[in-house]
Formats: sequence, C-alpha cells, structure tokens
Amino acid sequence: ECCELAELSAIMHTAGTISISGGAFSLRIDTENPAVARRIFLLVKSLYGLHIKTEMHTNQLKHNHIYSLYIDKSIARMVAQDTRLIGSEGIRFGADETFISSTCCRIAFVRGAFLGGGSITNPEKRYHMEFVCSQEEFADSLLNIIGELGMCAKSIVRNKSYVVYLKESDAIVTLLTMMGAHSTILKIENIRVVKSVRNKVNRKVNCETGNLSKTVNASVRQS
Repeated sequence: ECCELAELSAIMHTAGTISISGGAFSLRIDTENPAVARRIFLLVKSLYGLHIKTEMHTNQLKHNHIYSLYIDKSIARMVAQDTRLIGSEGIRFGADETFISSTCCRIAFVRGAFLGGGSITNPEKRYHMEFVCSQEEFADSLLNIIGELGMCAKSIVRNKSYVVYLKESDAIVTLLTMMGAHSTILKIENIRVVKSVRNKVNRKVNCETGNLSKTVNASVRQS
C-alpha cells in the first residue's frame, strides 16, 4: 500500500489538477496514454475500493486523445492528503520525502513521476530520459530521490517547465530496471548491441582503409 500511494502521489504531482469550487474539493488526472489511465484507475480502486470516472476527448492541436480521470469528491480530499498533495500548511509543491523514505517507495515514486510526465527518446538516435515537472520544488525533490537510488540526473528549465533528465545509457537502463519496464529494457539492450557491433565494424573498416592508403602511398613513392 505504501508503494501504491507513493506512485499515485508522483502521478498526481506531474499530471494532476486540484480544483476548489464552492467549498467542494476535486481532483483530476490527465494523460495521453491509455495504459497509464488504466494504471491510475487500478491504483485508486486498490487503495480506496472505488471506481473513478474516466472521460476521453480529443486534443485539437496535437490530434490525439486525452484521458481525464476524476476522483470522486467524497474521497478527493482524503486522496490529496494521503498522497501528500496537501498538508496542514496547504498545497505541497515539492515531494514529501519523509513519506517515501524506503527504497521501494522511492522507486515507486519515480515510476509514478515517469508515468505522469516522463518520456524516453528513441535510443537509435540518442540516449535521453526525462521527467517534466510543473514545479521547481518537485523537480528538486525528484533529483534528490533519483540520486539516492544511485543515478546522477540533471535539470533544466524548458518552456516554463522544470525538466529532470538522464543521458547515460547505463543509468537509464538501471532506472528502468528498478521501475519494472522490462520490455523497454530489452528493446534498448538490442539497440545497444547493434550500435556496438556497427561501431566496431566502422572502426575496423576505417583502420583497414587507413592502412591500405598508407601502403598505396608508399608503393607510389617507391615507384
């Protein structure tokens, strides 16, 4: 349960919206990925025993689908408190790191942050994994948590968002392994092998071409 709460907390921080109208408290989570929508649905069902309302609509700019999940108003405030979105001082913009002190919960939290606002660049082009955060405090917390898991991440500001990223292939594979993204790891490892073989072949061809050029030049001088 603690890991499920940690995962849901990170999803809420990266993809959630809090609304307060007429004293009523509500929560909405938006995602473009149907698998992530199903994951959120199952997390809430497992933790609170309730189904949540789900709607799909089309983003006219990107021409893709957006899945919006609405947490029932009867439990919305409880969910926000349980996941540390709000505390006694009000809305929390950073992660409550005391809430995720164990390694298993840190991993679950990073997984949630990735599901809510993460992406990986096609590894055939380059190695790049990132988490987009709307709040600087949350990005700083995520940096610390990834560092505590043994990986070195960095952050930049991009289009008024705070982006935490990793560029080392080994670090990306290690973090994905912790998160349980096994099918993605297999794809990346296959690409790494192909790249390695291709680089070795290119180096060998370049070396042999260079040696051949030297031999030809030497023969020309001698003649």
